Amino acid sequence: MPTVESLCSIDSPIGCLRLRAVERGMVAIDIGAPAEKALGEQFAFLRDCARQLTEYFAGARRVFADVPIALRGTSFQLDVWNALERVRFGETITYGALGSRLDCGSARAIGQALTRNPLPIIVPCHRVVAADGDIGGYACGVAAKRWLLDHEAAR
Repeated sequence: MPTVESLCSIDSPIGCLRLRAVERGMVAIDIGAPAEKALGEQFAFLRDCARQLTEYFAGARRVFADVPIALRGTSFQLDVWNALERVRFGETITYGALGSRLDCGSARAIGQALTRNPLPIIVPCHRVVAADGDIGGYACGVAAKRWLLDHEAAR
């Protein structure tokens, strides 16, 4: 049986966000994607995720509560993405420190896993920075990462 995917889009200060979900949970947030008509409204959690993201951008939310996610990746990627849940709103961690938490000494391997994070913002890969204080890269663009870091630091 094929997987049914639901889509919706919301506007945000960093561009249009296209939210994608399957029956089990959220699978992707595409930043800067073309807007999509709401499809598959049967997933109430998709509408709730859109509401929570809107609240986040408005400064009224710091944690994404009860948003089911259905991450797909390698076991290493899943370990990295799961470790990001311990980096709180407004905090940052270096690639190396995140690697140490996972007993992986390679900041480059951490960076590659972060680049493949399909749920930016909810899985907060934007909170990972370089050891020298540089914000590092971001799959959705450095300007978006800078905005997200500044947004969280202001609160």
